[in-house]
Amino acid sequence: MKNKLFITNICLLLTMFTYPADAHAYINPSVFSFIGILLAGAITVIGFYFYKIVGLFENLFLKIKNILKK
Repeated sequence: MKNKLFITNICLLLTMFTYPADAHAYINPSVFSFIGILLAGAITVIGFYFYKIVGLFENLFLKIKNILKK
């Protein structure tokens, strides 16, 4: 088991030293619009569930308040 881990670590180190760190890759402009759509969707979902959770707690506190009044 230790031998396999050692060989794996050596292979990873050799790979790191063999390939350059800079990729100089082209980023497609549509990636930024995709990220924008993801962010807008995430904000919408968080907002929707935020109001659902707040409404749940409001109803819970109202029920507790009504029980304590009796």
